[in-house]
Amino acid sequence: MQDLRSHQNGNMPSDLSLVQEKNRHLEASANNVRPFNDGITFNGEIAPVEFEQEVELASPWQRITARTVDGLLFSFIGVVAAVITAAAENRSAANVVMIVMLLAMLVLVVYQVVIMTRDGQSIGKKLMGIRVVNEDGENPGFVRYVLMREFGFNLVFQLISVLPFIGPIILICVNLACVVMLFLEERDRRTLQDMVANTYVIKV
Repeated sequence: MQDLRSHQNGNMPSDLSLVQEKNRHLEASANNVRPFNDGITFNGEIAPVEFEQEVELASPWQRITARTVDGLLFSFIGVVAAVITAAAENRSAANVVMIVMLLAMLVLVVYQVVIMTRDGQSIGKKLMGIRVVNEDGENPGFVRYVLMREFGFNLVFQLISVLPFIGPIILICVNLACVVMLFLEERDRRTLQDMVANTYVIKV
């Protein structure tokens, strides 16, 4: 991307500046760095290269670990509820335990939604030092991150998974495809969720 102002003034960039720009992009690619426009513009024109911020894509293992942590948090509450309920002496005590555990899970869901909307990070992503951004390197917000990328995507495939025989197969194939896509550096390690919401996952 060239400085549009120089073209409008009839001043083409020098060969040296072009070489420097090319070398900078080659170096960024070698270090697994992707440029995102930081929103700076001049009279409505696209910002030149020197005003871009560089970010590094999250590694596959960071993303897998973050997803695992988020899942384990909910699983932990469920396991604790099952164990305490089984050990309860009467049904009344078991009901109280279930209510408390459901409230705990609700609190966890609300907290996850709040930090994902505000920071572009779930609890797992915060622990791993990564976050979700849009194509401009900014927080995608509630609609794109929570509704589209998480809730909408997972809801669709959970509904598909209840189909007799073929449903579970489709769900397994989708999950495997997403894992494989995490290792495709040339595609910016974007999974199906990222494509749906037009997002990227980067290191903080």
